Amino acid sequence: MYLATTGSLPPHVSTKQPPPIKPPPKPPKDRLTKTNVRWANIRALRTTRRVEKAAINEAIEEAIEEAIMDSGSTSHFFQNGIGMKLTGPSSKQVSAANGGIMQASNTAELPLTALRTSAKQAVIVPNLKSKALLSVGKFSDAGYTTIFHPHDEGVTVHDNKHFELTVKSPPVLQGWRQAGGLWTVPIVDLAKDSNGLDVDQANNVYELPSTGEVVRFLHAALGFPTKATLLAAIRKGNLVTFPGMTTENVSRFFPESDETQKGHMRQTKQGVRSTKAKDVDIKDDSMNTINPGIKKQDVYVRVFDATKRSMYSDQTGKFPITSA
Repeated sequence: MYLATTGSLPPHVSTKQPPPIKPPPKPPKDRLTKTNVRWANIRALRTTRRVEKAAINEAIEEAIEEAIMDSGSTSHFFQNGIGMKLTGPSSKQVSAANGGIMQASNTAELPLTALRTSAKQAVIVPNLKSKALLSVGKFSDAGYTTIFHPHDEGVTVHDNKHFELTVKSPPVLQGWRQAGGLWTVPIVDLAKDSNGLDVDQANNVYELPSTGEVVRFLHAALGFPTKATLLAAIRKGNLVTFPGMTTENVSRFFPESDETQKGHMRQTKQGVRSTKAKDVDIKDDSMNTINPGIKKQDVYVRVFDATKRSMYSDQTGKFPITSA
């Protein structure tokens, strides 16, 4: 037996203390660290950029990149103004080919830097069936010439300031432009009378024997202008419909006619500084005998300008007593 007073314990009894009991873990607090905030901002920015890119791609797909050249359209018409500069609202009503009326919404400007401002004005018509129509008449009014080439060679628009048309034969059809801006060509043969019979005409120069004769005939038809005036008219495009009237032909075959010289003389009028003695008319002295008169009284004469409604003279002044 062991005595309690000795302070010793039995060998099977341990002196170590049991480990303390750990409390359960606390739930995490609902807050974001700085790293989480930064990643959240990055994800939001990426989402915004994806949305913007999708909107841009959708706009690019909806933007009109091609238009139909239409000689029957009085203005440029587009379904929408994406890719163009909107210049203001529009209350214009557009008449369609089927007789319907479409309402315009805005006016816009074409994004074509090669064109003048007057040729870039367009109208937005949301109900337009065709996506875009470019008006040949609009280009014509702005000083451009449109040429539709045969087959698959396309169409070209030229600035009249740098364009000269040369033809080798007369046109097979020729028309005119109406007040509304559209072109009309005759569909009957104008060289026939009312009975359908052919009528001979002699108002052309295509049967003349040479180019010189053509230039001489048309020069006379124009009133015998000077060479400089004729060349200036050709360069400005005023004689496009005159066959053979080109700068090369006129420079080579210009006729030095008497009518041109006499019509443009600068001479001094005759008799302005003549040294010839003037003829004196012989008069009968008996008819022009001057009889000296007898002086009876003095006459005071003063010449004044009646248009000024005033007269100035050296008078005696006011008398002190009014005479009876």
